[in-house]
Parts: sequence; C-alpha cells; structure tokens
Amino acid sequence: MTRIRHNPADPASSIDMRWIKARGDVIGHQQVIHLPRPIPTALHTLPPPPATLAGRAEDLRELLAELDPTLAKAKASDWATDTEKEQDENACAGGAMISALAGMGGVGKSALALAAGAIAHHKQWFCAELFVDLHGYAPGAEPLSAEAALDVLLRQMGVNPKDIPPGVQERASFYRSALQSLSEADGQRRPVLVVADNASSASQVRPLLPGAGGHRVVVTSRGGLHSLAGARHLDLDILDLEAAIALLASDLIAHTPEDPRAEDKSGLSRLAGLCGLLPLALEIAAAYLKRSPRLDPARLADRLERAVSRVDKIKDPDRDAGQARVLRAVFDTSLAHLAQTEARMFLLVASTPGPTLGTAAAATLTGLPFEEVEEVLEELAAAQMLTQPAPGRWGAHDLLSDYARHHPHPPNGRDQALGRLLDHYTTTTGAAANRLWALPGQLVPDLFSGPDTALAWLDAERTTLVAAALAAPALGHTDAAIALPLHLGEYLSRGRRFEDLEQVSRSAQATARTTGDYTREGRAWNYLGTTLRQVRRFDEAIDALTRARDLGRQTGQPWRSGGMDQPRHSAGAGGPAR
Repeated sequence: MTRIRHNPADPASSIDMRWIKARGDVIGHQQVIHLPRPIPTALHTLPPPPATLAGRAEDLRELLAELDPTLAKAKASDWATDTEKEQDENACAGGAMISALAGMGGVGKSALALAAGAIAHHKQWFCAELFVDLHGYAPGAEPLSAEAALDVLLRQMGVNPKDIPPGVQERASFYRSALQSLSEADGQRRPVLVVADNASSASQVRPLLPGAGGHRVVVTSRGGLHSLAGARHLDLDILDLEAAIALLASDLIAHTPEDPRAEDKSGLSRLAGLCGLLPLALEIAAAYLKRSPRLDPARLADRLERAVSRVDKIKDPDRDAGQARVLRAVFDTSLAHLAQTEARMFLLVASTPGPTLGTAAAATLTGLPFEEVEEVLEELAAAQMLTQPAPGRWGAHDLLSDYARHHPHPPNGRDQALGRLLDHYTTTTGAAANRLWALPGQLVPDLFSGPDTALAWLDAERTTLVAAALAAPALGHTDAAIALPLHLGEYLSRGRRFEDLEQVSRSAQATARTTGDYTREGRAWNYLGTTLRQVRRFDEAIDALTRARDLGRQTGQPWRSGGMDQPRHSAGAGGPAR
C-alpha cells in the first residue's frame, strides 16, 4: 500500500490512510482511490461513495481544495499583510463556497462529489454533511422543486416538520438560520457541507445556497449552472484509457479478488473503448462480467461491436437496477431538457460522419443561418451534449453519436440534411483541390482566397472528409461516394496519408463499379495502385494499375502512370495521380 505523506497545503495528500488508500491498480500505473464509507447519522446524510474512484485523482484534489475550510486561510497567511489576512479570513467565514460539477450523463459527477464528501467527513472539516437529490435528470422522476429540497434539508437538520414554513422564500430564510445554528452549536464552530446532486437548473439551487458562516455547497448537473454567481466550475470529462481499464479491473477484483480477467489488459482495453471510456457504461460492462464468470472481456466487446446500437446494449443486467442504469434512458433525459431547435440540431450534428463538424457545415446541415447555428451549438456544448475541441469545431461523444444515429424518432428530413452536408463536402473539397492543383491560367472557384487557405481547410477537415467519403455509400449518396475520394486523392497522396487514401479509393471503386461508372472506377483503381506501390505492396499495385489501364482503354481514356496509360484530366476531377 503506497502511503501519501502529510502536506497541510494539499488536502488530497493528507488523507488518513486508515480510511483511504491510493495505489497502482493491478493493470498499468493509473491511480485507483479506495474510499471510506461513512456511517450516516442524523447530520451526516451523504450516501456511501463508490468503493473505488479511478482516474479522478486531480479532480478530487481540486474539489477538496475548494472544500477545505482552512486552506484559504493557510494560503492567505503565507503572503498577505495583516489587513489582507483579516479581510480573507472574514471572507472565508462569510459567504458560502459553491462548487459546480458538470459533465455528460454517466460521467461520474455524483461519485466524485460523494468521494470528496466522505473524505471531508473523516477529516472532520464540517459539523454536518447534508445531501439532497434534486432528480433533475432522473429517468421517470419529476425534478424536485427548491421548496421541496429545502424541506428535505431542514428535516435532516432535525427541524420539526410542523415548524417548516410554507413558501420557498420563507423556507430559504429558515434554512439559512438553521445552518448558522448548527455551526454555533458546534464546539469548533465548524461550517456545514451541502451536496445538491443532479440539478437541472440554477433555479433549483439558488434557494439552497447558505448565507454567512463559510459553508460549502457542491452541486452536480449535466449543465454548467453558469448563472450561479461566484461558483467554481469543474467540468468532468470521460476517463483516459488506463483509468478506464483500472475501473473495470478494480470492479472485478472487488467482486472476486483472484479474477484472472483483471489481468487481461488487451480485452479490457478493447471493452473500455467500446464503452466510450464513460464510467457508467464501464460499470455496466463490469456488471455483465461479474454476472458471468466465464465471459471474457473480448467476447463482451464482440457483442457490443456487433450490436446495431451499443447504447441499447449497455443496460444493467440486474432487472431491478432501474432506468438510471439504462444508458438510453440516461441520454433520453438529457435530450428531454433541450429546446426543440436544440434537440433537432443535436440529433442532426451527432449523426454526421466524422469526429467533428465545422460551424459552416452545421449551417448547411440544418439549413439555419450561421449566427443562429453557432449560438445553438454553444448551448448544446454548455448542456454537455456536444464538445468543442477547437474554435468553430463541434463533436459528440462516441456513445451520444450512437444514440443520435439510432434514435427511434429521428428529426424530419434527416436524410436530406445529410445529403446536403455530403454535397457541401464534395463541392468544397473539389474547389480546394482545384485551388491547389490547377494548371496555370485555369479558372478556379472563388471559395478559397489562395492555396494556403485551401490547404488549411483540407488539413482541418481531413478526418471528417475521409469519414464522410466512407459513410456516403451507406447513406445512399452515390456521387459523394465516388467524387469525394477522387477530390481527396492528390491531397492525401502528397500528404502521404496512404492508409486514408487506400480506404477511400477502395470505397470509390466499389461504388463506381456497382453503378457502372467505369471512367471514375478507373481513376479510383489508379489512385489505389499508386498508393499500394508507395507502401511497397507491389503485386497488389500491379493488379490495381492493370485494372485502371484496362478500364481506361475500355472507356477511351488511356492512362499513363508507372508505364501504364492514364488520362490527363483537371484537378477538379480528382487530380493527377503521381
């Protein structure tokens, strides 16, 4: 057991080792934190934390730093003047500190909040730890009103139900007085910790905020609750791969200490990837493994990979587990909180091929003006339904994309919208190719101001364009399935993206063959042959280039590449093969 030395400035490192252990898991070096399970009392009502917390060491450290009632004073004492110290101490003793944890459904916000609360309890930072589930995103449950939440908290503090006043404002005032009374009755005059879990709106939370006394409030929500003034926001992301493997392995070992599957890093890695590295999905996958001791992680991964929808497959095997352990039901509640325009845009954007989408492409997809689209995309990112990995680019978690693609009620006109998007990609890629590879004096579209801007667009869109080209046949867009790969050919070849070029060339060839477009099939074979030659797969290259030559002769277009005939054509038709 690795011991963490005491450091007063670092609350996460000074945890009593009788209650919490931090050590490397049986697989990899990802830290897994084993958490205490406090005994609930009248004033300590936090539910038990998860048995382990994988991959959240830094998030836990950051949250504990916010909760520690003494840390702010200690920091202030290190550098402040006497006047500044007094001001800081008064501030610490005055207003409440609010920590807002946000993230997509199933990412582990509640687990982190309860873990921090358990540690705070054993460090005796607070005279009471109170908990209320606001049911903001609970499947099949109505959100708890602020008035009802205050009733729950007041009862936990021992207030006689007959003394709880009606009306949210009156209850909020009574609640603040009750918190202050708890602190004054405590021998050390310690503050109170309030955990408000699963909030759907800031209006649910505002009446729960304490007044003076230096109390701490932790709020979890799938949205950011950014209108809560003074709140410190912490957005939780999915786990990294090592942490996801550690979560699966530690869950197996907790159930059966000698479970050999915990050592199967390859199988657990593949399973973790198909679970999207999402903690809830990983916990459900672990439940399947624990239920069936002879089920290999790789076998379970096979089932997920073959499923029509992984989201529909990921639901707790325990039939009594409830809708909160059914991934589609969890995502349904997130979708239900969106406005109609936002929901439609999410279902469209998350259904598109490729990892990200540009704002201009989203405008083409939805048929909405650029400015309006940008604002709605920002709302979806704030609601944790989309990500924004770079300015002007938007994406969706792998499982949310699966959810959108297989939604039982897709938005009207989705096929037409995806068709517009593929047309946009095909036209714009053709224009970029023309701008880059045009012969002197050749007229080119004015979509790009120069070669540099054309190349920058292709670089930004490459992975999305390749995914779109590969998805086009299944979407029934024959022209994009053939033309888009040919427009990309020269760019991918010069960039030595041979794996991408092989995939799109094979896809274009197959579609062109099916539709009887032998001219463009020949060009696809030619790109494939030159690519295979570059990666020194010479026998395959000879076969592909021979097919290109034969089709060229059949269609009256001789090819000249590597001793074989090839037609001379403009870059707009796919660029010259080299």
